[in-house]
Amino acid sequence: MTLVSNRLIIKQYTSANLDDFNTILMNDTIMKGIRGKGYSREVSEGKFQEALLENEQNHTLGFYNVTNKEIH
Repeated sequence: MTLVSNRLIIKQYTSANLDDFNTILMNDTIMKGIRGKGYSREVSEGKFQEALLENEQNHTLGFYNVTNKEIH
């Protein structure tokens, strides 16, 4: 599912989004407020596979990639 607003593109993660997902989950600054530090690549990729499975099983809920239209 994809949602579009004036400023954002919101769509469920697909296998093509691994790099974007890892950029977020492996970043110590981003993850500091969530768990204190970023995940390792191995753990991040495992979590990505879990997210893809959830998205496959549920087409309306799940894990979404939010992108600013100006950057996209």
